[in-house]
Amino acid sequence: MRLAPPLSAAIALAALSTLTGRAAAQVTVEVDPSADARPISPLVFGINFPSDAQIDAGGLTIGRWGGNAVTRYNYEIDTGNTAADYYFENIPGCWSEAGGYCANPPADPKEQSGANSFLSRMQAKGQVALFTIPTIGWVAKPPPKYAHPFDCGCPSSVTPNQNSFDPYDAACGDGRAPGGQGFVACGGPQATSVATSPDWAKAWVRPWVLVMAWVRP
Repeated sequence: MRLAPPLSAAIALAALSTLTGRAAAQVTVEVDPSADARPISPLVFGINFPSDAQIDAGGLTIGRWGGNAVTRYNYEIDTGNTAADYYFENIPGCWSEAGGYCANPPADPKEQSGANSFLSRMQAKGQVALFTIPTIGWVAKPPPKYAHPFDCGCPSSVTPNQNSFDPYDAACGDGRAPGGQGFVACGGPQATSVATSPDWAKAWVRPWVLVMAWVRP
């Protein structure tokens, strides 16, 4: 367990003059940071989607797979949705500089998924994995697409007047009214998503229960 770093041992406080102009007495306050010192949880040392280099440099103990990008993550096709962060687009796991922007799409996106890679790295680095399981009842719909145009939640074909559109995919809007004031109707979730059930999530989690004994409670 780590201890909080020591603080300055003393803080001098100078009292302000009163409204009547009379000076108050000077007061000195001493702070002992070693008194009643207690260890803090090692699980505060973590970040979202840490790289191996960040784990090593930061002495991290926990890595998180979470945020808007995985709220609708579909493990069967390794695809999530960017939500309001970036034009509500379904983006495959290989769509990154490191992944070559899907120049060589995975033959089996389920087995070669970003989720599996993340968990394998956390295991190899001895990290606790804080992992998000979609629970809103919708995930990115198949089939996965590995180039523009991507499926998106606020397409111009449904709502042509929006505040802005993806400069790389003019069909995908930001879901806001012109001028950025308020939101527009974007249609239903079926534009980007398929419905799921608790059984769908259980099918994903069940194998981990058998092989992920390294995950700490």
